[in-house]
Amino acid sequence: MMGDSAGGGFALALCQKFKIENVHQPQRIILLSPWLDLTLSNPEIKFIDQSDPFLGIPGLRRAALAYAGGYDLHNYMLSPINGALDGLGQISIFIGSNDIMVADTRKLKMLAEQQGISIDYRECKDMVHVWMLLYFRESRQAQEEIKQLLHTM
Repeated sequence: MMGDSAGGGFALALCQKFKIENVHQPQRIILLSPWLDLTLSNPEIKFIDQSDPFLGIPGLRRAALAYAGGYDLHNYMLSPINGALDGLGQISIFIGSNDIMVADTRKLKMLAEQQGISIDYRECKDMVHVWMLLYFRESRQAQEEIKQLLHTM
């Protein structure tokens, strides 16, 4: 299972739902700049907001409300950071340090570590939202790493 941005959050939420419904879990979950918490309540976000050239808090708040369609933003299906992490496939995260989403990927990594769950976490310095899909040297390297992750399944 793989997704980027909101699709990354959706991929994790879907795997969490699979677990609840006893559906076969994918071996690997690859999240590229995932949006993990639509509430944007992590206080670290405001510091990273200044260095993200693509995304900003006001636009994300509007998008979150539109996407939620009146449902509670705290629900794990919208904010998978609030869902269970145990019993899922191996999670790999690719994120940039100048991506507003990095605050919550760091938080997810910390929550997983507190539960004894290992996350394959790759944070690339000075990179932006979905940098791994662009045409930088670092992007090509990340694409190769993703291919290797897919081939090791």
